[in-house]
Amino acid sequence: MFATDLRRVTQCLKYANDPKKFDEITRADPAYRHISRRAADVINVVTNSNLKFPENEEEVDMCLAIEEIKKESEVRGEAKGEAKGIFKILHTLVEKGLLSIEDAAENAGVSVEEFQRSKP
Repeated sequence: MFATDLRRVTQCLKYANDPKKFDEITRADPAYRHISRRAADVINVVTNSNLKFPENEEEVDMCLAIEEIKKESEVRGEAKGEAKGIFKILHTLVEKGLLSIEDAAENAGVSVEEFQRSKP
Protein backbone atom coordinates (compact mmCIF):
# COMPACT_ATOMS: atom_id res chain seq x y z
CA MET A 1 0.00 0.00 0.00
CA PHE A 2 2.77 2.43 0.94
CA ALA A 3 4.65 1.85 -2.32
CA THR A 4 1.49 2.55 -4.31
CA ASP A 5 0.73 5.71 -2.35
CA LEU A 6 4.34 6.86 -2.57
CA ARG A 7 4.20 6.42 -6.34
CA ARG A 8 1.04 8.56 -6.48
CA VAL A 9 2.64 11.24 -4.32
CA THR A 10 5.76 11.40 -6.51
CA GLN A 11 3.65 11.56 -9.67
CA CYS A 12 1.70 14.48 -8.27
CA LEU A 13 4.92 16.22 -7.27
CA LYS A 14 6.26 15.78 -10.77
CA TYR A 15 3.22 17.43 -12.34
CA ALA A 16 2.29 19.90 -9.60
CA ASN A 17 3.12 22.89 -11.83
CA ASP A 18 1.20 21.50 -14.81
CA PRO A 19 -2.51 21.49 -13.84
CA LYS A 20 -3.57 19.85 -17.10
CA LYS A 21 -1.11 16.97 -16.72
CA PHE A 22 -1.90 16.71 -13.00
CA ASP A 23 -5.58 16.30 -13.89
CA GLU A 24 -4.73 13.77 -16.63
CA ILE A 25 -2.64 11.51 -14.41
CA THR A 26 -5.20 11.47 -11.62
CA ARG A 27 -7.97 10.59 -14.07
CA ALA A 28 -5.96 7.94 -15.91
CA ASP A 29 -5.07 5.96 -12.79
CA PRO A 30 -8.11 4.49 -10.99
CA ALA A 31 -6.05 4.25 -7.80
CA TYR A 32 -6.51 8.00 -7.36
CA ARG A 33 -10.21 7.35 -6.72
CA HIS A 34 -9.27 5.39 -3.58
CA ILE A 35 -6.07 6.95 -2.29
CA SER A 36 -5.28 6.88 1.42
CA ARG A 37 -6.10 10.01 3.35
CA ARG A 38 -2.47 10.31 4.48
CA ALA A 39 -1.19 10.23 0.90
CA ALA A 40 -3.86 12.73 -0.18
CA ASP A 41 -2.87 15.06 2.66
CA VAL A 42 0.80 14.82 1.63
CA ILE A 43 -0.09 15.56 -2.01
CA ASN A 44 -2.23 18.49 -0.90
CA VAL A 45 0.54 20.01 1.21
CA VAL A 46 3.50 19.49 -1.12
CA THR A 47 1.63 20.65 -4.22
CA ASN A 48 -0.11 23.52 -2.39
CA SER A 49 -3.31 22.43 -4.13
CA ASN A 50 -5.83 23.42 -1.45
CA LEU A 51 -7.88 20.30 -2.16
CA LYS A 52 -10.71 19.61 0.26
CA PHE A 53 -11.50 16.12 1.48
CA PRO A 54 -14.32 14.78 3.66
CA GLU A 55 -13.41 14.64 7.34
CA ASN A 56 -12.69 11.30 9.01
CA GLU A 57 -12.36 9.34 5.75
CA GLU A 58 -9.67 6.65 5.44
CA GLU A 59 -9.67 6.91 1.64
CA VAL A 60 -10.42 9.87 -0.58
CA ASP A 61 -11.23 10.46 -4.24
CA MET A 62 -8.58 12.82 -5.64
CA CYS A 63 -10.52 13.17 -8.90
CA LEU A 64 -13.58 14.45 -7.06
CA ALA A 65 -11.48 16.88 -5.03
CA ILE A 66 -9.82 18.20 -8.19
CA GLU A 67 -13.22 18.64 -9.86
CA GLU A 68 -14.42 20.73 -6.93
CA ILE A 69 -11.33 22.95 -7.16
CA LYS A 70 -11.92 23.40 -10.91
CA LYS A 71 -15.55 24.38 -10.29
CA GLU A 72 -14.51 26.91 -7.65
CA SER A 73 -11.94 28.37 -10.06
CA GLU A 74 -14.56 28.68 -12.79
CA VAL A 75 -16.93 30.49 -10.43
CA ARG A 76 -14.14 32.88 -9.36
CA GLY A 77 -13.25 33.46 -13.02
CA GLU A 78 -16.85 34.18 -13.94
CA ALA A 79 -17.19 36.58 -11.01
CA LYS A 80 -13.97 38.32 -12.01
CA GLY A 81 -15.23 38.65 -15.59
CA GLU A 82 -18.54 40.05 -14.41
CA ALA A 83 -16.73 42.57 -12.20
CA LYS A 84 -14.60 43.70 -15.16
CA GLY A 85 -17.77 44.16 -17.20
CA ILE A 86 -19.39 46.20 -14.46
CA PHE A 87 -16.30 48.39 -14.10
CA LYS A 88 -16.22 48.91 -17.86
CA ILE A 89 -19.85 50.01 -17.90
CA LEU A 90 -19.34 52.34 -14.93
CA HIS A 91 -16.24 53.90 -16.56
CA THR A 92 -18.21 54.45 -19.75
CA LEU A 93 -20.99 56.18 -17.83
CA VAL A 94 -18.43 58.41 -16.08
CA GLU A 95 -16.72 59.26 -19.40
CA LYS A 96 -20.08 60.21 -20.95
CA GLY A 97 -20.86 62.42 -17.97
CA LEU A 98 -23.88 60.36 -16.98
CA LEU A 99 -22.45 59.34 -13.61
CA SER A 100 -20.03 61.00 -11.22
CA ILE A 101 -16.82 59.17 -10.42
CA GLU A 102 -17.81 59.15 -6.75
CA ASP A 103 -21.13 57.46 -7.53
CA ALA A 104 -19.43 54.98 -9.85
CA ALA A 105 -16.88 54.07 -7.17
CA GLU A 106 -19.64 53.69 -4.60
CA ASN A 107 -21.62 51.42 -6.93
CA ALA A 108 -18.50 49.34 -7.55
CA GLY A 109 -17.86 49.10 -3.82
CA VAL A 110 -14.37 50.62 -4.02
CA SER A 111 -12.69 53.92 -3.25
CA VAL A 112 -12.44 56.59 -5.93
CA GLU A 113 -8.70 55.91 -6.20
CA GLU A 114 -9.28 52.17 -6.71
CA PHE A 115 -11.96 52.92 -9.27
CA GLN A 116 -9.62 55.19 -11.22
CA ARG A 117 -6.90 52.49 -11.20
CA SER A 118 -9.40 49.91 -12.52
CA LYS A 119 -9.96 51.70 -15.81
CA PRO A 120 -10.03 49.04 -18.56
